Amino acid sequence: MDKKVGIFLTVMVVILSIALFCVLLFLPDMLRGENMVMIGTTSGGDTETEDITSIITSSPSDAGTVTEQEPETISETKPETIPETEPPKPQADLSIPWHEQYSIVAHALGCVEGRTETNSREAFLESYALGQRVFEVDLTLTSDNRLVARHDFEQMSYYNLEQTVGNEIVMDYETHMAQKIKYKYTPLDIDGVLLLLSEHPDTYLITDTKETGYGSVSLQFTLLNEAVERIDPSLRERIIVQIYNDRMFDRVKKLFPCKNWIFTLYQIAESKRDYDKIGDFCIEKGIDVVTVNSDSFNMSALTTLHEKGLKVYYHTVNRLLTMVEFAAYGADGFYSDYVTQDDFDAVIG
Repeated sequence: MDKKVGIFLTVMVVILSIALFCVLLFLPDMLRGENMVMIGTTSGGDTETEDITSIITSSPSDAGTVTEQEPETISETKPETIPETEPPKPQADLSIPWHEQYSIVAHALGCVEGRTETNSREAFLESYALGQRVFEVDLTLTSDNRLVARHDFEQMSYYNLEQTVGNEIVMDYETHMAQKIKYKYTPLDIDGVLLLLSEHPDTYLITDTKETGYGSVSLQFTLLNEAVERIDPSLRERIIVQIYNDRMFDRVKKLFPCKNWIFTLYQIAESKRDYDKIGDFCIEKGIDVVTVNSDSFNMSALTTLHEKGLKVYYHTVNRLLTMVEFAAYGADGFYSDYVTQDDFDAVIG
């Protein structure tokens, strides 16, 4: 009997040992499966369990706690957007006189698609794109005394610009601005001309107002001065005023103070030109440039003006060969419809 009891107890010990081994082997997996973790035993031997979520969220300073760090999240960083900025526009070098920098003047704001004397916005832009930086513009008054870019309101101008003559040969301002030039180009008033000058700060503008009568001259340059003050007073630094006789200078200077002047001689008959007196007048008034019509080229006159330190430009010259010939005698520059500064530089060097 005692032997049987001993065998029975031995078998039971073996079975319990096996059972305990299995419990110890699989219990951790079972606990992890139910988010349970063993945290210690009570004094009575009972095992306490706590939800793993509470362990993760508990304070790291608590003794005996198990902390679990969340994986770092990598945020997608977008490249910083840098706002686009326009490159600075080239500026005119006002420390050097314009006539020391440029030999070619774009006549009537230049040529557009082979068409000349339009004084149009498109002519300016096309000529600028071709490298022109000095522009001559024709300015005249409308019937309601507004200053606009146009040679005049004579019949020939209507013919050249392919426009019809209305009841009055001199257009009013509204009609001038509404009627396209050659059916496609944009007419300009003085504000439009000055805005082009402002938008292209490396350019110069030569005025050709043609009028010599006291009333017309006064009105033209009063309007010009008001427009410059309205748009940008600094523009007068890049505006070059042409005068047609000695009487105009003092009158215009009072109305439109500026530092750049040209004495243009085409309104003075060649037989009445005294180049020695013209030169002395220019020196006295601080005028640096004299412009002569090309059909009046005279070597003696050129020499006289050069001896007084003046620059001499000729207008309107559209053949490079003529420019080369005049330049060989010392001509300093030319007004042209077609020839650009780059064309001239390529030949003269």
